Amino acid sequence: MSKIIYTIGYSGFKIEAFTAALGEYGVSVLIDVRSVPTSRFFPHYNVKTLAAALLTHGIKYLNLKTEFGARQENPDYYTAEFMDYEKFAEGPQFKSGVKRVVQFYASGETVCLMCAEKDPLNCHRAILCGRELKAVGFEVLHIVPNKEGTLTESHDVLERRLMALYFKDGRQYGLFENDGDKLLECYKRHNAKIGYKPN
Repeated sequence: MSKIIYTIGYSGFKIEAFTAALGEYGVSVLIDVRSVPTSRFFPHYNVKTLAAALLTHGIKYLNLKTEFGARQENPDYYTAEFMDYEKFAEGPQFKSGVKRVVQFYASGETVCLMCAEKDPLNCHRAILCGRELKAVGFEVLHIVPNKEGTLTESHDVLERRLMALYFKDGRQYGLFENDGDKLLECYKRHNAKIGYKPN
């Protein structure tokens, strides 16, 4: 049986549809991975308002900005003026976050990581967190809105979309067997594109 973890971006949902989507997938713990858990344009997703709304649906809320946030203060996590996801993933903060996710799963909880971006390809919840959680054995499914409600995109499919951004050689929608170096290069390039730049 697969160890499933979900991710979601709130900007694709009104709050009622957001909580309904979490309920549809049986989410019991929502982990907010925003470094700044507020939104000027989407006030329903400010930390206190969101936590209260989730509680009425029996969903626990937790902000893990220290463990999973895309804006870190430690300069050791930065390369060429942007936050380096590979460096951060090797650090104690991130590893502590992964350990907490594993503990939630082991206790029977269904976990979903939340950030802002509608498309997980443009968000560190996929390019950093999803990648590393997949590496430790989770099946990562990204919840996205569609006309009928929601659908899930597997992290494998997301990686094929990532490859298509940087390698347009006619194989961009294939499985890229034995092509781990290209995928690694895609992650590095995309990290440089979307990674937080403090200045």
